[in-house]
Amino acid sequence: MIFLHGANSAAAELQPFVEAMKPYAAVRTPNMLGHGGRALPARLAMRELADDVVAWMDHEGIGRDVVGGYSFGGTLALYLARHHPGRVTGVVALAAKHRFDAPTIGHWQHLLGRQRLENLTFPNGVRRADELSRLHAPNAWKDVADANARLFAGFAGAPPLPEADLKAIGVPVMIVSSNLDQIVPWEETLALGRALPDPHVAMFYGPAHPLAAIPLPAVARNIHQWMAHRKLA
Repeated sequence: MIFLHGANSAAAELQPFVEAMKPYAAVRTPNMLGHGGRALPARLAMRELADDVVAWMDHEGIGRDVVGGYSFGGTLALYLARHHPGRVTGVVALAAKHRFDAPTIGHWQHLLGRQRLENLTFPNGVRRADELSRLHAPNAWKDVADANARLFAGFAGAPPLPEADLKAIGVPVMIVSSNLDQIVPWEETLALGRALPDPHVAMFYGPAHPLAAIPLPAVARNIHQWMAHRKLA
C-alpha cells in the first residue's frame, strides 16, 4: 500500500500507521510535493500533487497499488483514483474530507495559520512549530503552511472532487472515520460513501484528528480484512 500524509505534514508522521499495518501489509509513505524537506514549488495544485505521486511510483517501479491517505492525503488518494485510474487498484481514505465549502476552507486556513501554529503546544509539552521545523527542514515551515493555505483557497467554487468525479471512480474505496471528528463530521463521511460507486464505510469512536487519537491497531486490522475480502492484498 502507498499511504499519503495530510496537508502540512510529512511521511515521518505516518510511522505509527506504518507500524500498525506491519502485520498485514508493507506501507510506503512518500513525502508530497513541497513537504518533508522537498523543494517547495511556487504554488501547490491538485494536478501537480497527483502527478508527483505517479512520478514517484514510476521511480520506485510500482505499476499499480492500493493508494490511501490520511486527512487531505485521503482526498489526494481519491483524486489519483479518478485521474490516474490505471495506477490505483483501491483506495483507503482515513478521515478524508470531500466538502470544501466556504466555512471548510476558512477553517482549514485557520488551522494552517502561522499564529495558531506558533502558539500550539500539545499536552506533552511539544510545540507544533518545533515539530514542523524538523519535518520540513531545510524549508521554512511557515512557507509550507502558507502554500497549503493558498491551495485550499483555490478550492473555493472549484472543489478537487466534484460529485461527478466521485461517481466516476472505478475502484473499491474503503472510507474510515470517526463519529466525533471536529474536522470531518460523520454526516460528511456518509455523504462521501453515498457518492461513490463501490464504497465500504467503517466508523470508530472518538476524534479522527490528530492521527494519535485514532485506534490504529483496530483500524489497521479492519483495513486488512477489507483488502483481503476485495482481493487487494
